Amino acid sequence: ADLAALKAKLKQVHDLGAHDFAILFDDISPALSEEGKQRFGTPAAAQAFIANEVLKWSRAWSADAHLLFCPTEYCGRFATPSVAESPYLRTLGERLDPAVEVFWTGPEIISEVIPLESLRELQQVIRRKPILWDNLHANDYDMRRLYCGPYSGRPPELLDEVTGILQNPNCQFEANFVAVRTLGAYVSRGAAYVPATAGAEALQAWLPQFKSR
Repeated sequence: ADLAALKAKLKQVHDLGAHDFAILFDDISPALSEEGKQRFGTPAAAQAFIANEVLKWSRAWSADAHLLFCPTEYCGRFATPSVAESPYLRTLGERLDPAVEVFWTGPEIISEVIPLESLRELQQVIRRKPILWDNLHANDYDMRRLYCGPYSGRPPELLDEVTGILQNPNCQFEANFVAVRTLGAYVSRGAAYVPATAGAEALQAWLPQFKSR
C-alpha cells in the first residue's frame, strides 16, 4: 500500500513533466516494522526493493529516467562499523539495480577533505561510483553563518571517481555566488584548478552585485 501511494504521488509529478526522481532515506530511523522484518529482513533490503520498484515503474513511463538514491548511511561516519564492513552498504551494493545512482557526502556529513581512497573503498562496497552530494557550503544546521569560500578539499582526480557532483549550498540563495562559480571552475579546469585563485576571481565577478542602485 505504501509503495502504491508513492507511485501515485510520483505519477502526479511525472505528469507535470518530471522524468527523474530521487528516493531519500537520509536522516531517518532505519528500524522496520515487524511485518517489514518478516518480508525483507533488513532496512537495506527493504530500501533496495523500493528503489528498484520505483526505477522499474519510472522507466515504464520514460525509458531514460534516472533514479537517485540517498542511503541512511550516507557518509563514512555513519557507516557501521566501517564503510568496508558495513552490512547495510554491502546489501545495497548487492541488491540495488546497477542503474540506481547513490549519493555520498564523503567521510563526514560535511567533509572538509575527501580523499580519493575513501571513494574507491566505497565503490568496492556499493559496486558503482557514487554521486557526491557535497555539503561543503551547507549552512542549514547553523544559519547564523554564511560559507562564502571557494570550493576546495577535493583533488582533481575526484572527478574520475564520481558520476557527478550535487552542491548543497547556503540556504540563502544570494550567498552562493562564490560556491557555485568556483565549483564550475573546479569541474572545468581540473588539475589547473587553484581554490584561492578561483575564489579571488569569483569575488571580483560578484562585486558589481553590491553596487547601490
